[in-house]
Amino acid sequence: MIKLNNMKKGFTLAELMAVIAILAILAALALGSYRQSMDKVRMKEGETGAHTLAAAMDDYFYEHNTRTKDLRKLPTTLSKTTSTSDTEIVAGHFRYSAFLQDNQPVAINATVLDGGYTIRVPLYSVDPSGWTRCIFTNQRSQEMCIAGGYKTCQDGSCI
Repeated sequence: MIKLNNMKKGFTLAELMAVIAILAILAALALGSYRQSMDKVRMKEGETGAHTLAAAMDDYFYEHNTRTKDLRKLPTTLSKTTSTSDTEIVAGHFRYSAFLQDNQPVAINATVLDGGYTIRVPLYSVDPSGWTRCIFTNQRSQEMCIAGGYKTCQDGSCI
């Protein structure tokens, strides 16, 4: 009977590199999927906040028969809200502000703090159609608008 004491135990460098390459590919796929999921979650956070403020502004209009630009006057359920001015508040990943036409608020803008896109939600008392628009500034933010569920994109905004 022949003994094979010369057999070395372990992995070759080529085998280790192949495993590392496979793990790197899997990590890249997972990271891309994670990033896309986080884009969707962040987009929905901005939409929800903007809809909440738009509803509060409409309620204010129905109670006082006038619209206000001062977002601090609105009752809100947004958490961890800080006020940067009378027309802006910051909550979560977004800066919320009133979008004005003829010095009157007609929509709520939710601009992501790290830049890229703005979600605009109309006041129902101004436009009952309820359109929501994602306004983008570059290719990456357009991709984020599309990831958030907006389909038709042109001239800097998605519907």
